[in-house]
Amino acid sequence: MPEGDGMKQIDWYYKRNSCNSCIKAEQFLDQNNLTPVETVNCKKEPIDAGELRDRLNEVSRVIVTRGKKILELDPKSDTEEILSTAIGRSGNLRAPSMRQGKLLIVGYNDEVYNHLN
Repeated sequence: MPEGDGMKQIDWYYKRNSCNSCIKAEQFLDQNNLTPVETVNCKKEPIDAGELRDRLNEVSRVIVTRGKKILELDPKSDTEEILSTAIGRSGNLRAPSMRQGKLLIVGYNDEVYNHLN
C-alpha cells in the first residue's frame, strides 16, 4: 500500500462468519481504514495449536483478549500460556485474530484495537 493514501494495513485477519466479535472487528477495521492483506475464514482454513506455535515465530508480541481481560504475552517465553488462551474449545485458534507487523491480537477488545495504527 503506497504511503499517503490514508489506508493502513493489517497483514493477516482470521475470522468466522456470523461471529459477533468478528463483526465488531470488521466494523472497527472499516471505520479506521485498516485493510487486511489476507483474510482467512477459520471454518475453511482452521489453525490448530501446532500451526499457531509455528506462527508465533513471526511475531514479537501477542495480546490475547477475553471479555475485558487483556493478556500481553511474549511468544518466546509465554508460548504455553498463549496456546492455552488463544486456542478455543474447537481446538483451533479463536476468531477474530489478526497480525499487524510483529503484533498478534487474539479476540476482540475496543481498548486493544484502538492501539492499532
